[in-house]
Amino acid sequence: MTTSKDSAATEHKVASEAVQRQARVAARCAIDTGGLTRQRPPLRLVTREVAARLAGVPVAEVDRWHSTGTGPRAYRVAGCWVYRAREVELFVRTGRRVCG
Repeated sequence: MTTSKDSAATEHKVASEAVQRQARVAARCAIDTGGLTRQRPPLRLVTREVAARLAGVPVAEVDRWHSTGTGPRAYRVAGCWVYRAREVELFVRTGRRVCG
């Protein structure tokens, strides 16, 4: 003979399993649709001309940043100096070079 305590425990277990099942299904759907990924967004690398446009300064100013080391960090890619668009935008907003 089952008591009301036993039936309450069984109902709680069944409900808990149903919630866990729904959570697993939701997580699978999010992963399948790309909602849960550990990938970083792609880097937007820009030339010095585009960096100048982003910053609203002449290209000569971007060259000055590069030669003095005061502006956003420049990276050498395939023989060309490029900038990360995010770092240019942060430099313009804060006036500080992004480290790291």
